[in-house]
Amino acid sequence: MDTLPMAAVASAAEKILRADILLVAVGAGFSGTLPTSKRTTSWALTTKTCAIHIGYLPTYLPTYDMSFHETYASHVQIYDDMSIFLGFWGESFNQYRNTTPHAGYDILKRWKQRLTCQLIKDKLANNNPTNTTTSPFFVFTSNDRYHAWEDAVEDVLQQHPSKRLVVETVRENNEDLVQAVLEGGGQATLIRVNPEVEDEDDSELSYPHLLSIHATGLATLQAIDHVIQSGLVAIPPCN
Repeated sequence: MDTLPMAAVASAAEKILRADILLVAVGAGFSGTLPTSKRTTSWALTTKTCAIHIGYLPTYLPTYDMSFHETYASHVQIYDDMSIFLGFWGESFNQYRNTTPHAGYDILKRWKQRLTCQLIKDKLANNNPTNTTTSPFFVFTSNDRYHAWEDAVEDVLQQHPSKRLVVETVRENNEDLVQAVLEGGGQATLIRVNPEVEDEDDSELSYPHLLSIHATGLATLQAIDHVIQSGLVAIPPCN
């Protein structure tokens, strides 16, 4: 169990409850114990992702003292050593496909059911139905749908500066989105859930627009949801 910074958890819960738009961005590691990481020096090391602690790495591959992105995850391995490339991504694919979703997915599903913004739904409804969706909730599996959603969010925030955007668990692309909202006169908060403390140094955002919680994803979601379920902060209507 993580030792959670409860003050940051409480602040995150309040911001989420008061947000008009909530964007959740996670990597494969959110599902737990998957062989992915943005940095590691050896297959023998226990690594961490931005959301979930990983204690497992495939053991059938040899050990190399090389950086993660420059070796196992890089397309360059197709030319350097196809067996390493296929071994890593084949094992990763099987792990992603076979992993049972943890309780964090149920928490996000409940938040989805409670936080629906009609402004975004109306904006998306005006898009071409052949290349996007009118649903305010979906997985970004294509550039067309992602850019349509991003444009709709930015348009709404520019037209309604009083609306607030919260982006939870993020990488650089989401930081850019928050920056764009702020530069357009809107309100936005980035909630970064990451067990690696040093990652904060890589961000161009700072408090109060950046709220870092140095813990794993599932434990953080459970803690935030506990605060939300306590009813200490009421959810305002999103019209």
